[in-house]
Amino acid sequence: MQFKLVSILALAGFAAAAPSSTQDFKNLPDGPYSGINNADGSSSVTHMETGETFNFAAPAKRSLEKRDTHCWGYELDHGGVDAAVVQLKNWAGTGRDWKSDGTPSYFGYNERGVYVYYCINAPRSQGNLDVADINYALGQMDSKCKRYEAGYFRWDGSVEIVGKTRSGDNICLG
Repeated sequence: MQFKLVSILALAGFAAAAPSSTQDFKNLPDGPYSGINNADGSSSVTHMETGETFNFAAPAKRSLEKRDTHCWGYELDHGGVDAAVVQLKNWAGTGRDWKSDGTPSYFGYNERGVYVYYCINAPRSQGNLDVADINYALGQMDSKCKRYEAGYFRWDGSVEIVGKTRSGDNICLG
């Protein structure tokens, strides 16, 4: 009886830990992720250290498909933002190339329910990100938004975006 109960609890814990929808994205393990938005509206993210891929169904359509603003109106976990920013800076270093194939593509770090990311927001495009770019983008966001408020910065005339958001929010939609 005790073995069965332990087995059931272990399976229940594993099932609860495995993300199954966009709403569960916040339960992904912390670390670096790359991702794409698929043509059907679903998204796929791959943990860059473990190689594990997670697929998420397309979110329900809303009346406003794209955000017009750089500030999204909600505060993020301060420690999560700080840790994810440090990791993105460590990744970018003195310059890191990123490209998209047939759909917009992004790379970032998930920490404590926060996703800090770099996006190439158009198909078949590329860009390069370094620490100075990240500092500039964060400075631009912080000049318009509260310091730990979700938002993004896009350079004028560019397909490149740096942003910080809740894990699981739609980003890099093209």
